[in-house]
Amino acid sequence: MHAPESCPRLCALVADGRAAFRDGLARLLEGASGIAVAALATDAAEVARLAWTHAIDLAIIAHDLPGGAIAAGSAVIAARPQARFLVYAARPSPAQARALIAAGAAGVADVAEGSAALLKLIAATDRTGILAPEKPATAGGLTAREREIVALLARGHTNAHIAALTGLSEHTVRAHLRNIARKLGVRNRAQAVTAALQSGQLAQGELA
Repeated sequence: MHAPESCPRLCALVADGRAAFRDGLARLLEGASGIAVAALATDAAEVARLAWTHAIDLAIIAHDLPGGAIAAGSAVIAARPQARFLVYAARPSPAQARALIAAGAAGVADVAEGSAALLKLIAATDRTGILAPEKPATAGGLTAREREIVALLARGHTNAHIAALTGLSEHTVRAHLRNIARKLGVRNRAQAVTAALQSGQLAQGELA
């Protein structure tokens, strides 16, 4: 790991209560261009302490971190206002992604999608300019109907419920979901909610 004064790249903090996951993620990040792991933490309290002693640009936090992922992320922002934090989980639901983003997370990564998905999200949330953010694979922004459908996804509605609430057929809902996925460059429902919020195409107020 790199000390704060010798971290010439994007400086990351990795927080996970499981040593194997924490150390494996650190090795993955160190092997990625532009990322240096400045600190490792096992719980939210340790994150809070390390955030004050290390120059952190980005904290990458396990959803089930002891002490709470949101508490850990909030501690990072309190110590390093310029930093951002993202949370990773296995198969996060749209409701989980919405709650984490509402609490200040810059993004939610689905580790079941593999390391490429996490690295893509890191690039998208990087503010240092060291990593080049990837643009959504889109030919245009979401339509009003597509934003409505993403908002319903965030509330946990199934395709059948969305069809009933919007007056559309399930076939049409599925077609809209395919278009949403293509425009946002995502692969699942939780990623669609995260990407729409991050890109500013959906506001928190639209999820109420």
